Amino acid sequence: MSRRVRSASLLGDGASLGAGAALNGLTAYGFLLVGNRAYGADFAPVSSVWSVWAVTAAAVTVPVHHAVLRRAVGTGRGTGLGRLLAPAAAIGVVVAVIGYSVRTQLFSVGSVVPPLVCGALVPAATLLGWWRGRASAAGRYSQVGTNLALEGAARLIVALVLIGAGAPAVALTVAILAGYLPTVLTLAVGGRAG
Repeated sequence: MSRRVRSASLLGDGASLGAGAALNGLTAYGFLLVGNRAYGADFAPVSSVWSVWAVTAAAVTVPVHHAVLRRAVGTGRGTGLGRLLAPAAAIGVVVAVIGYSVRTQLFSVGSVVPPLVCGALVPAATLLGWWRGRASAAGRYSQVGTNLALEGAARLIVALVLIGAGAPAVALTVAILAGYLPTVLTLAVGGRAG
């Protein structure tokens, strides 16, 4: 591969990932903005779940993405999703149970929805990290960039629909999970990445 082709590929891949990340950030801001404006102080449980989502993105999605990518590049072998999802689901159950036991202190509501969403975030973040790692290992960075943009857009669109339907504020915690729908749909329609 010539230096010029490699450079063009790096710029294209970087631009795709950068644009996807920027759109993800803008839609995240939009999600928080419309939620706060629609619900005011009642948006507090959603903000708490958002914080748990941020932790799962940093502590689960990113490390799984890089581990899957490193293994594929280093050994030429993929990482089985089942191998990752089983412990992630178990950890998710623990997170949900703990969240449920302290839900009024942590989420300021007695609803079961926020702790259940928090528990679901762990396997969902694992799935996302696995998919992005596989797609990156296959050199499909434009798909990863698109996925980044769609993740945030899905959250914002579902939040707007819920707000428009007059749903209670706590329902927007489910909109946080909606960010994983583009990955699930990609897997359902196109099969596994790589």
